[in-house]
This record gives sequence, C-alpha cells and structure tokens, in this order.
Amino acid sequence: MSGKVSPGRTARLPFGSPAPETPLTTNRTAARSADGDRSTRRWHTALLVVSGTSPDSCLDFSSNDYTVSLVTAEHPYPPAFRSGDLVSVSGRLGVIGTGELVPGGFDAECPQAFATLDAALRSVGATRADVVKVVVYLTDLTDRDGLNRVYEEFFAEPRPARTCVGVASLPYGGAVEVEALARVRDV
Repeated sequence: MSGKVSPGRTARLPFGSPAPETPLTTNRTAARSADGDRSTRRWHTALLVVSGTSPDSCLDFSSNDYTVSLVTAEHPYPPAFRSGDLVSVSGRLGVIGTGELVPGGFDAECPQAFATLDAALRSVGATRADVVKVVVYLTDLTDRDGLNRVYEEFFAEPRPARTCVGVASLPYGGAVEVEALARVRDV
C-alpha cells in the first residue's frame, strides 16, 4: 500500500514521500510496570517507522486515539502529532523531498520551511488556519524582516502568536526552522 492510509491500516512510504491523504493512527497501550503492578501504568504510543519495504515490519493501528504523521529511522519522531484537537508540529526545515536543504540560503529555505509546515499540518488533518502559536529559529537574526514577509504571506489575519529565536546552528546547516502548535476547530 502506498499513499492512501485509513484508520486501522498500515503503509510504508519512503522518506520524502507526500503525506498520506488520510492520517495514520496509533492506539494507546497500557504497559504494566516491571513488577506487574497495574497502578503504575505507563502509556506508550506506537509510531509507524518507515525504514524498509517489507509490510510485515509495519505496526497495525487499531484505534483512533492519536494521529501521527510518518517517522523514519533517521528521524525517530513524527513531523506532526495530534491528540484530540491539539496538534504539535516538530521543527520544519527548508528541505525538499530528498531531505536536502533547498539551495539559495535563507531566501529559499524560509518559504520552503513554511511549505513543509503546511504539509505536516495536513498529514494529521489540520490546516494553517488552525495554528495558534509558531516558534521560528534563525541562525541570523538579520533575516527577521524576510521572515516577517513570508509569515504575512503564509498566514491570513488574524495571524498566530509567534516567537523568533536566534540560534548558533540548525540541523543540516539550515538557516531557519519553524515549529507550530495548532488547535483543530470543529466545523
């Protein structure tokens, strides 16, 4: 199966594949402590790890408690995670489908980082209109004016709250990384 995924089903997609049209789901599994005491339960969330091609190594998700987008062996965390109406999007870089930074420095990476943010939101059934908070990391704070231009084009009024943080470096030598928190509203 590739591309389309429905609750309770699994799929294997190579790194950089478009997000599935239907979000993947996981189920919560209660685990007993080492001594078997049920009062000290820990909840584990199963994630679909995309690192090979054999469907036998996929997890079978049977409930709709959580929704996650795909993770890879190289990146053992989901690009986006949804619990109920809350969505958290991991930091998004200005990368293309191969996982490489788009050439052109900040001016090219910034709009691409927001495009990958958009894709991560869609992968769990959210949209940019659902975003309530954004955190942007810049390796050069003089790029803030350029960030503001992209931000104004990406988000409609009222725009979500935003924090901009200057950092010494980002993964893969990126110039900008964007993460977001969203609340999916009932229509």
